[in-house]
Amino acid sequence: MPTDLQQLADALERHDLDQADAIVARLSPVPHAALGLAAELHLRRRRWREAALLLGRIDSPDAAVTLKLHLSRNLAALQQHRPHIYERMVALKRSERYRFVAVKDGRLTIADCRDPQRPCILTPNQDPAASITASLKQLGQALQMCWPIGLCGVGDGYLLAVLAKQASQHLFNRQQVVHLFEPDEQLLFACLMLHDYSQPNGPIAQPRFQWFVGEQWESQFSESITNDLMLLPPNTLVPQSVGSDGIAQGVKRVGEAFGALSKRLHEQANETYGNMSATDFTDRFTLGHGSDQSQNRDRPRVLLLTTRFSSVLQYATRDAAEGFRQNGWDARVVIEAHPWQMMSDMAVRRELIEFRPDLVFQIDHLRSEHGSTVPPQVPFACWIQDHLTNLTTAEAGRKVGLRDYVLTFASPLFVDQYEYPARQCVDMPMMLTRGYQDTNDRVTVDHGAGDDLVYVSNVSGQPDQLLPQMLSVLPAKLHAVTEAAAERVLAQYADGRALHGHEPLRRLLDEVCKAADCQLSPDEHERVVDQLWNPLNITLYRQQALAWVAQAANELGLKLGIFGRGWEAHPTFVEHARGVIEHGAPLAALTRRTPLNLNLEPYVCFTHHRLLDGLSADGFFLVREHPGNTALQTLLNLLEANDVTGETLDEARQQLPVDAREQLEALLDDAACGVFDPSGDPVRQVRCMQRAGVLIPQPEGVPRLTEISFNDAATCRQLIERFIADPDARRAIVETQRAKLVERSTFKAGMRHVIQNITRLLKEEAKEELNQGGGPTCHAMSTAPAAAPAETSDASAA
Repeated sequence: MPTDLQQLADALERHDLDQADAIVARLSPVPHAALGLAAELHLRRRRWREAALLLGRIDSPDAAVTLKLHLSRNLAALQQHRPHIYERMVALKRSERYRFVAVKDGRLTIADCRDPQRPCILTPNQDPAASITASLKQLGQALQMCWPIGLCGVGDGYLLAVLAKQASQHLFNRQQVVHLFEPDEQLLFACLMLHDYSQPNGPIAQPRFQWFVGEQWESQFSESITNDLMLLPPNTLVPQSVGSDGIAQGVKRVGEAFGALSKRLHEQANETYGNMSATDFTDRFTLGHGSDQSQNRDRPRVLLLTTRFSSVLQYATRDAAEGFRQNGWDARVVIEAHPWQMMSDMAVRRELIEFRPDLVFQIDHLRSEHGSTVPPQVPFACWIQDHLTNLTTAEAGRKVGLRDYVLTFASPLFVDQYEYPARQCVDMPMMLTRGYQDTNDRVTVDHGAGDDLVYVSNVSGQPDQLLPQMLSVLPAKLHAVTEAAAERVLAQYADGRALHGHEPLRRLLDEVCKAADCQLSPDEHERVVDQLWNPLNITLYRQQALAWVAQAANELGLKLGIFGRGWEAHPTFVEHARGVIEHGAPLAALTRRTPLNLNLEPYVCFTHHRLLDGLSADGFFLVREHPGNTALQTLLNLLEANDVTGETLDEARQQLPVDAREQLEALLDDAACGVFDPSGDPVRQVRCMQRAGVLIPQPEGVPRLTEISFNDAATCRQLIERFIADPDARRAIVETQRAKLVERSTFKAGMRHVIQNITRLLKEEAKEELNQGGGPTCHAMSTAPAAAPAETSDASAA
């Protein structure tokens, strides 16, 4: 009587799959001798996972078993992740055109046997390892810059597998999109047998790999990038198959059509806004004032631009959008939905056409940086939170137009030094907070549980290793003086001292230049100072205080947790590294739960988002003392106490009585550590911050700030020891600070301030239009701003 194994073989030979199923069920668990036959049954039944499990159990599989194993795994993965490709593969009629042959190092590759007498080996020089090395070298810059890549054919399949396993080394986990163009389904099927693409990090499961397969690959590609304008076409093509030239021509045709679409979107965006006047936008802006969102169906609209490849800005942008909504506006945020996408001008233009915003809003970027993407008629607000190089040039300032609105707490700096039109500058806090009302209903997080002290920052570099980064952005002629200045900065911190601002760095650099008999132009001088400040000084300043905290925590038996990227690689702080904490609700929960949070930044603490957001989340903070924390408030209080109405230092000196004038001069001398820029005007700076709502007349910039501030290792330990044991004192301080600081620093209040000031400026422009005959005036201002009248300087903004 035949054995079960023989019966199974006979049933498969007769293609009696029902009987074969019954036999396999009877054999369960399948014995080793029957693994191949049972796997064959599952393959015929298209039960790919079951087939793969059995084939994977076969000891010392030969090439035929390995090919079947790869195929079954890949088809299972395609069925799950790319069903449209899967359907094409299982419907494919097998061809003998492609065969597997062994080449160097014993690996298999694919031979194109279209001409059986002269088969074409698809691996160059029949050497897979060398071929991969050459391809990666060709792609070096594209891989480094994360540019989109296009594979013109799958070829022998090796490069596709290698690219999938390349771990992302880019900031914020930005992923590289790879387009696979393969008209020949038979060749793709052969690669599915030759390689295992089924892993979670393989090219099937990873959505950053875009597959365009079959005769219609070109139309598939065109449809894909047209529907998703943040899915960028490749700028680097890699030939992989004998038909690569034809594929490249097809990619070029799609690119030309894509360019034509870009032109149409540009024209449509301009037509959408036509000759809209300031009066038109003023009418739109006033719709949102005090309106009931549920009843006003035609609310004013704001389009907010941001990117997911940022640590803070994307969250601040979303919070700003909510602030607009709370003021009666309809808000839409444009951001990449996936890490392999990238913001594009075409995506912005489509939003302009479909959403038709009355205002475009972006943090740290001007309209001019988008070229002609945003029509000059549309009001554009740039909220400056960081003094980045794209903003701090006269060229950037000269491009600010009549409907560009620059929101900054440092208007005097941008007007005086970078030629921004004063009329277009709106005094604005550098940071705002969500202003949480409910502190109980919060997301909780598991990691970091039990930490007594928490610090959150991505400034995790090792100071003695930052010099190459600094020199990489400076010309060679500045390297020697930069190295000498950096050594002095490091020496000061090694000696226990600290540098609180740019001005002491300028003086230090002057000393270095004098000792080296070196002459720097003003621009060169500032470029070096900028590098000494960031990344060097901001790292040293934070980590100096962090070392004090770590020492105190160790002595007191407390746990310190440091959250952010890179701390696990820092030799001094690795034991405290806790990984990355997500911004928003998880960070708020961590802050609220932690007894002692830390603010160690070399900035005025009440302008820093970490402190504002932390207080909003009901968190208690210890703060490293910074001269600006008290000097700015002291100056404002001195002006207010003496009824000074002047806007400049000269005016204040004239209006102050003698004794108060002596206090002023003493304050400016004491603050010479860098709080007040000697090239600027401290009174203008303080008045600007007052109009922005950052400063108000009160004893301290943050209530009870003195009680929670430390300036060295000893006072740091004293505060930690005091407050870790006194939760009631922590609670009382937090409640006072929240009531006084958070309420006036919410996004709702901040966006209302923006709306009111832009409305005011639009009304001024509308009046000018009327006086000039009613035509819009913004066009001439799109690249060359008009001079602001003296009576409409930034002093009038409030």
